Amino acid sequence: MYCQCNRKNCQKKVLKKGKLYAKGHNPNSVHFKKRRYKVCDMGYKTRCWIWQLHIGTSGYGIVYVKVKGKRYRKQKQAHVWMYEKKVGKVPKGKELDHLCRIRSCIRSSHMEPVTRQKNVHRGLSVKLTERQVASMRRLYTMGYYIQKELAKRYGISQTQVSDIVHRKWWHTSRDRREETV
Repeated sequence: MYCQCNRKNCQKKVLKKGKLYAKGHNPNSVHFKKRRYKVCDMGYKTRCWIWQLHIGTSGYGIVYVKVKGKRYRKQKQAHVWMYEKKVGKVPKGKELDHLCRIRSCIRSSHMEPVTRQKNVHRGLSVKLTERQVASMRRLYTMGYYIQKELAKRYGISQTQVSDIVHRKWWHTSRDRREETV
C-alpha cells in the first residue's frame, strides 16, 4: 500500500501493516508541508490566524514538537507554540489570553501574557455585565435564589457564582468606591 499523504508525487510504500502514512508523513506533524493556519476576519481589529490541524476538545489548536535530544514529541497548545516562536517565552506565572476571544487563533499579536486570575476574569466578563453581577449579588443576599440556581440562570458555574457573591473577584465600580472610603 502507498502513503495517503497530500504531498505531491508521493510514491512511498507504507511498511507497517494497518498504517496510512509512510514514516515522517504524519499529517498532524509540524513538519508536514501543509498550511497550518487560515487567515480569517473574526471581528477583531486585525484578522485571526485560525489553526487548521489538530484541535483539542477544549477548542485550542494542538501541535506536536520535537524535544531536543529525545526520540519522542511533546504535545503543546498551538497558540503558545506560535507565541514562543514569534515573541519569546511566556513569563513565569503568566498564561496567554486571547484578546480576540477565538481559542483556535494563533496570531501572536492577539495574545497577551496575564495572570490566571485576570484571564479567568476576562473570560467571565464576556458573559456577564456589571449590572448582571450587581443583580446576582442582590438576589443571593435577599435569599431569592441559591448559588446553583443563579449559575443556571446566568450560564456560569456554581464556583464562579460563589466567587462573585462573596466578592473574591469581579469588582464593580461600586466595590472600588467602597474600598477607597
